[in-house]
Amino acid sequence: MPNKKETPFDHLVEGMEDAIAYAESGKTRGRKHVVMVPVPDVKAIRKQTKLSQTRFADEFGFSVGTLRDWEQGKRNPDTAARAYLAVIQHDHRHVRNVLSQILGSDKPAEEKPRRRRSRKAA
Repeated sequence: MPNKKETPFDHLVEGMEDAIAYAESGKTRGRKHVVMVPVPDVKAIRKQTKLSQTRFADEFGFSVGTLRDWEQGKRNPDTAARAYLAVIQHDHRHVRNVLSQILGSDKPAEEKPRRRRSRKAA
């Protein structure tokens, strides 16, 4: 008998069967795919952008403390942050422009004026 063409429903049924088998015995036919992103040189990436730690953190959504810990080797970025940093390293201008569009800014990120904190008189 010829093999029938598999439909999306057939794939869903197979997936559910795998899920049930895993829940009952911990065994599955599935495969785990792990992407290993190397620990980046965060300081070099930041210097490539010509931004201060504060500005880099602000522009790309990191906390300054976390950025400092990465640069000083006290901590390493998690896998998601490593991937994000790799994208920033590849094309930081594009990342900044996309973020400014997502966040609703009129200007690309590199055109934003730097805000200075005012010092209060004691």
